[in-house]
Amino acid sequence: MVTALIPLQAEEEPKAETAEQVRGIVAKEITESVRERYKISEDIKGIFVTFVAPNSEAFTKFLRPGDIIQQLTSGNMKLSPKTAGDFHKFMADIKKAGKKKVLLLVNTQGNLRYVALSLEEEETEGETKEKITNNAPPKVKKK
Repeated sequence: MVTALIPLQAEEEPKAETAEQVRGIVAKEITESVRERYKISEDIKGIFVTFVAPNSEAFTKFLRPGDIIQQLTSGNMKLSPKTAGDFHKFMADIKKAGKKKVLLLVNTQGNLRYVALSLEEEETEGETKEKITNNAPPKVKKK
């Protein structure tokens, strides 16, 4: 079976600053119009990825607009999201529970794969420099 890449149309792409991102991902419910436009069969359940921030861990792990997140798992917590709200709530709940990672079951044009994402906050450049400075060996005074 040959599957062609189907680009998202410009009017459907949310603006990064107006849509709520979770770990660099913006997703929405798979509506009938989305199913028709992107040829998604009725048996595929999950949420449709509409945006992935280029500087995010999700982007570096090849999550892209058009992918479908079918399941979220972290430890003994599991969810098959139906809406973006489900996704946001699950991510907040697992973070509150002290989980460090989340495993996404992603459908990319009919191919299933797992993507592991960290829930820990990324350090800014200033924080990284401060840690390096604070971990440096003490300076020795020369006589």
